[in-house]
Amino acid sequence: MGPEIEYATQSIDPLEIRVYRGSDAHFVLYEDEGDTYNYEVGQYSLIAFAYDEASRQLTIGTRQGTYSAMPQNRTFDVVFVDNIHGTGIGVSPVYDTVVQYDGSEVITSVDRRQYDIPARFTLDQNFPNPFNPSTSINYQLPRRSGVVLKVYDVLGREVRTLVNEEKPAGSYTVKFDASSCSSGVYFYRIQAGDFVQTRRLLLLR
Repeated sequence: MGPEIEYATQSIDPLEIRVYRGSDAHFVLYEDEGDTYNYEVGQYSLIAFAYDEASRQLTIGTRQGTYSAMPQNRTFDVVFVDNIHGTGIGVSPVYDTVVQYDGSEVITSVDRRQYDIPARFTLDQNFPNPFNPSTSINYQLPRRSGVVLKVYDVLGREVRTLVNEEKPAGSYTVKFDASSCSSGVYFYRIQAGDFVQTRRLLLLR
């Protein structure tokens, strides 16, 4: 499964790889330029996927072949299908594992964990608070979102970037180590899609 695209050469990343467990399985991902006939002269790539039920491991093999403008790195969001997970024609909001693939073989465990998808965006009060020298910050995402979480001092100057990446739906905990900071009031702010929230924390030496 992949994102909706409007033309053949549009980037398709990440790709969702759905695994139906119960027996061994094999699949080969074929890719080429999308808008030429260069595949007829061998310009394409093949990536083999193999699932072993006994070991519950998914192997993504070494990429074979190449073509013009081939992406060297790919993201594979791996989903192990059950009755509430990995169904329908849309991409899944929660993944079992995310594989950053650079063309080399990757082996990943597929032990299924249970996820509770949050109902809404939230940013919890850090704990402990006051703290010295570290504290935990929890936040929840009801859907995949780009997340930026930063800490500021009372003058609005950026102290630390704790998160700056895209995350699947789920609940997360981030540690803020303020060993190099002086005592006082600080603020932490999250932006995830249209959701923005700021909370206060207190560092006491």
